[in-house]
Amino acid sequence: MTTQQGEPSGDVGSVELRGKVKWFNAVKGYGFLALESDNSDAFLHVTTLRQSGHEDLKPGATVLCSGVRGPKGWQVMKVLDVDSSTAVSTTPKPPPMPEATGRFLVRVSFAPCALPKARAARSTRLSPSPSSPLAKGP
Repeated sequence: MTTQQGEPSGDVGSVELRGKVKWFNAVKGYGFLALESDNSDAFLHVTTLRQSGHEDLKPGATVLCSGVRGPKGWQVMKVLDVDSSTAVSTTPKPPPMPEATGRFLVRVSFAPCALPKARAARSTRLSPSPSSPLAKGP
């Protein structure tokens, strides 16, 4: 069998593929390559990546691998080489801000409230009580 790159592959039924990492998430355990030949996607599982001695891949890194075409598309079976020099530097994005929706609307009322008479009298008193130490003069 010939590969997409035009070279025979060592594994039965697999072909040699070359592509750039579209994205890879080690926490999710998988990612995708954009193949150079036709820009189709190739699925890459983290266990396949770990067999080659790598734990993670940065977007844009070039990967040489062998893969098979399945019912859902290309799947990487073995990573042969990783060129991280082609990876693009990414700056961390801030977490997304929650969208403004009507669900969390807080209503503030500015209507005067009625205080109980005893409390209203205490809150409006301007002079200290006669028993207060502040009531005595110098």
